[in-house]
Amino acid sequence: MSIEDNKAIVRRWQEVVLNQRRFDLLDEVLHPDYVFQDANIHGREEARAMFTEWFGHGPASQFTNLDMFGEDDKIVSRWERAASSPPSKGISIFRIAEGKIIEDWACIEEIKSA
Repeated sequence: MSIEDNKAIVRRWQEVVLNQRRFDLLDEVLHPDYVFQDANIHGREEARAMFTEWFGHGPASQFTNLDMFGEDDKIVSRWERAASSPPSKGISIFRIAEGKIIEDWACIEEIKSA
């Protein structure tokens, strides 16, 4: 797959699955062997439970990509998330395999009010 194809997968993950809470599409975006490194989540079913818990309640989160670039099978996204409590920003690194996200690393920081 091309870097542009891989970017589209990450955009769909953030903008459709997470922002719109379309967890029914999770199987189409996450590889069965998905690993979220920072939360020690292994497998799509553990991920489904975690993301549903994190994003399934309260106001919908809104991920906004500020930058996105890639090389080979990795995509980096610098993003902000509004409508969450508290709002946050971060950088995520995704590894794509077989047209799906197989690994995910994230560095997340709360946005402090002035």
